Order: sequence, then structure tokens, then C-alpha cells
Amino acid sequence: SLSWRSMSINCQKLINRLILEHCNHGGYENGYLVCTYNDFVEYGLTRNKIRQAIEEAQALGLVKHQRGERVFAKNQPNSYCLTFYDTENKDDATNDWKKVTEERLISFRNKTKQQKKKRADFKKGLVSKTMVVSI
Repeated sequence: SLSWRSMSINCQKLINRLILEHCNHGGYENGYLVCTYNDFVEYGLTRNKIRQAIEEAQALGLVKHQRGERVFAKNQPNSYCLTFYDTENKDDATNDWKKVTEERLISFRNKTKQQKKKRADFKKGLVSKTMVVSI
């Protein structure tokens, strides 16, 4: 499918790590798969690429992601649902990856390019301001 063919290497590593986590729980906790950034780093992802890989996997319809929270000084890690497997409460797989179109993929790629350009422009602005201050 389009989603599987167009994944970046970091997205593939993320999906593979989540599949491994799913297997570690006997295939019964999809929807509540907990995987920390450290888990992803140990598996081979670069820490600063994890957020991008999660966003890409969501855009491709392969993963549903729920951000963790800080509640009374306790950290709750992010939880994930692989859309191509049944969920823990025996709901059928949503297979959102089948709904991804070429237009949606192009739109996502353009959006990420614009975000990278904005970050690069922002960093250039910060560098030039710090140079002026240091003179």
C-alpha cells in the first residue's frame, strides 16, 4: 500500500518497535502499548527524530498516538495503538492506512517541509541576533 511503501526509515523503526512491544504483551494490549523515548532510542531511533516519526506514522494511518501526562508529579508515558491489529477490547482493526491517498501524503510532506524551513529560518535569526549581541 501507499502508506507502507512511503515510510521513512525512522517511521519503520518506530512501527517495528511498537510491533515488538505488542508481541511482548502477547498481542493483547493494542491501544495501550507503552513505549518511552528511551525504548525507541535503544531500538535505534535518534532521539530528535522520534517526534517526526510518530507524526509520520499517524499521518500514514499506521498508529494512533495518545500523549502521556504529568499528574501529581507522576509521568505517564505515551501510549500507542497499531491500526492494523485488533484492539485490547476486541474491536476490529481500523486499518486507517488503507484510507491514505496520494493527495494526503503530498499534503503531509509539504507541511513538514514548511515546518523545517520555519525552524531553519528561526535558528538563522537567533544566530544573527546572538552575533550582534556578542560584538
